Amino acid sequence: MFEMSEKYGNLSMQKMKGSRENSVKELYSKSFHRKLNRLLTAVSVTVFVAFLAVYFGFQQALMQSINTLNSDFIQHVNSTASMVEGILQNFSAQIFNIHSVKKLRTYAEVTNADMIDGIRALNDFTASSSVIDSIYVYNGKQDYVYSTLSSGAVSDYAAQFVDQAAVEIMRNKTPDQRLKPIRRYSTSSSNSANQDMFSLLLFDVTSGSTADNVLMLNINSDWFSELYFGRNPEAYALILDASGVVISSSDSGRMPSERLIHQVMERIGQDHRQGDFVLKEENGERNLCFFTNMGNRDWYYVRMLPYEKYLTGLTRMQSSTYLMMVLAFIALMAGIVLAAIRVWMPFHYIRTSLSVMENTSGQKKDPVEQLNALISRTADSKRINDALRRMLRDSVLSGLLLGQEKEVGSIASEYDMSIRDGEPLIPIFVSTNRMEHLKEFVRARMPSSECVSVPDDHIVVLAQPADQAAVCNMCQEMVKAYPRWYVIAGRTVTDWNALPAAYDALCEMYHLRFLNEGKRVWFLEEHVPLEGTSLQAEQQSERVIEALRSGSDEAVEEAYGAFIAMLNGKTYQSVEFSLTHLAREVLKLYYEMFPDTLPAYKEARKEFIDSLSGVESVAEIHDYFNERFVRITDKIRQNRRDRQGQLLEEVQRMIQENYTDTAMSLQMLADRFSMSPAYLGRLFRQTYGISVAERITSLRMEEAKRLLKDTELKIKDFGPLIGVENIQYFFVQFKNATGMTPKQYRAWAREGASKNQLSQ
Repeated sequence: MFEMSEKYGNLSMQKMKGSRENSVKELYSKSFHRKLNRLLTAVSVTVFVAFLAVYFGFQQALMQSINTLNSDFIQHVNSTASMVEGILQNFSAQIFNIHSVKKLRTYAEVTNADMIDGIRALNDFTASSSVIDSIYVYNGKQDYVYSTLSSGAVSDYAAQFVDQAAVEIMRNKTPDQRLKPIRRYSTSSSNSANQDMFSLLLFDVTSGSTADNVLMLNINSDWFSELYFGRNPEAYALILDASGVVISSSDSGRMPSERLIHQVMERIGQDHRQGDFVLKEENGERNLCFFTNMGNRDWYYVRMLPYEKYLTGLTRMQSSTYLMMVLAFIALMAGIVLAAIRVWMPFHYIRTSLSVMENTSGQKKDPVEQLNALISRTADSKRINDALRRMLRDSVLSGLLLGQEKEVGSIASEYDMSIRDGEPLIPIFVSTNRMEHLKEFVRARMPSSECVSVPDDHIVVLAQPADQAAVCNMCQEMVKAYPRWYVIAGRTVTDWNALPAAYDALCEMYHLRFLNEGKRVWFLEEHVPLEGTSLQAEQQSERVIEALRSGSDEAVEEAYGAFIAMLNGKTYQSVEFSLTHLAREVLKLYYEMFPDTLPAYKEARKEFIDSLSGVESVAEIHDYFNERFVRITDKIRQNRRDRQGQLLEEVQRMIQENYTDTAMSLQMLADRFSMSPAYLGRLFRQTYGISVAERITSLRMEEAKRLLKDTELKIKDFGPLIGVENIQYFFVQFKNATGMTPKQYRAWAREGASKNQLSQ
């Protein structure tokens, strides 16, 4: 009887349990499907609304893109043209009104001193400017041209001047040519690599007529193009005159198509001052073209933009966005379903099951509390909690360093850190990404510390040492154990919000490491704050260039050494600007000396800028500059020797042809060649071993010997024939040169001639 009762009791319990499980499953199924349907409906409506918003936004952007581009283009052209004209006018007027230059332009007679002063003033401008190739001054009263050309005579009669094309322009100038750039090609350029130039005329205009004097500035065509089109323009642009001739372009190596010029001129002929159109080339390429008139000039600025980039690209972006939204919608729906099956459904089932269960004491508990209790008893709960806490701690510290997170409450205690809130800490920069090695090393010496990994392959240690000496000792030990690491200890920080500034100071010192070759550890407490000024760099760069132009290796070494010494104590931004500025000026001079060097100037400058971020030692900087310094100074000295050789050959020829002129002297030669008498005399003596006066006297004495030997002229009549005014002084010179008087020499020479005849 008892066994039967127990059997029926167990059967009854099983039925109750099965009934309870069925009710849980039924409740779970209805609730789950109802909530899932609501969620899917809400997501679908949201995606559809977003799709409509993006569609209409793209349509509006497509309509406004051309208008926006055209407006920006017109504004850019107007501002650029005004700036260029202002620069050229101010530059020309400044030179035009210099007193010494005015003498060259307007005086009917100009002394040698006035000519030297005027040409020196013109040379000062050309030497200090990288944009002016040369300057001509035309004096109509003298019909004479003064110039700064580095080849040929610096002054000459207009009919004999080396640049006859320029003379023709200056003689036949018209009022409308005043301050209007004239493009021309000249074989008389100072820079043989830049014979394509723009000439700018400046002259006075009164009552509709032009003055008889002109100042002509010959401008580097590359600089002229750079003013109008900028450096490294993204789009091809050009300037046309009213007849369709190309004045200048952003790419001198590219010729515009005839179709482009034809369509622009066709619209200009229809009295369109500005506009846009789509140009389809013969190869099928399409470009969006804009043109506009350039203010008071009869020029038109034309720019071409790739159609695929600015219009078709926008349309393709629209299609791509639609496709991405559809794919995102599908992925989102799949993710929701997957999350529901793998996460929500099991959790919901557990919660539903727990809600109908009773605990062992017969009292019901909150389902969430029961679930938490189950999770807390799992074997992996501690590991999961530790991992999550560690991730949050690293994220918070990284955010504080980078200034992405503001301090809220007690961060150290909240995230269970090894450092303490409210106590000073010292940030330490370490150039490694080996987190575990570094953490083990630091914790063994400084338990109150945290290590933060920064994405740029370095780690920052936040330490709370017992004293400053502990930090110094740990940093020294670190570089001994790991010699390839750079270690930088920052200044003490007392506030979490001060960490970004402290971190920036650490990075600044790390970027400047190449200036301290061989040093691996720094303590910012020992350093004064860095200066951010770059004025000294520009001035010192000019001294380096001046030393290079002088051709003196010693002067270059001294100026460059002062430049490098000036970099100490400057911020990295200032150091980077200073090195870039020097490189730009050196490369300009280098390509002036060696115009055929590859790669081109702009590419070489970009390569240097890109290389700065990877420089590890100042020796790399020295090698880069010294290689170019040596070639530049060698080239300048060679050019100087060539010019001096040509000059001295002309001096010798002039002495040879004119030594019979009584006015022939060192001063006369110096005036003729626009040089200092002292410099010319020193150069002549260094080359030939005798002075100019000795050379003139030698030629006169040789001619006197010939006259004494071959003619019957009286000695008192020799003066005009050998360039001597005082015949008594001639006697003294001849006696010093030969040891005999002229009469004794004549007798001796004829006696020797008679003996020769007898012997023959």
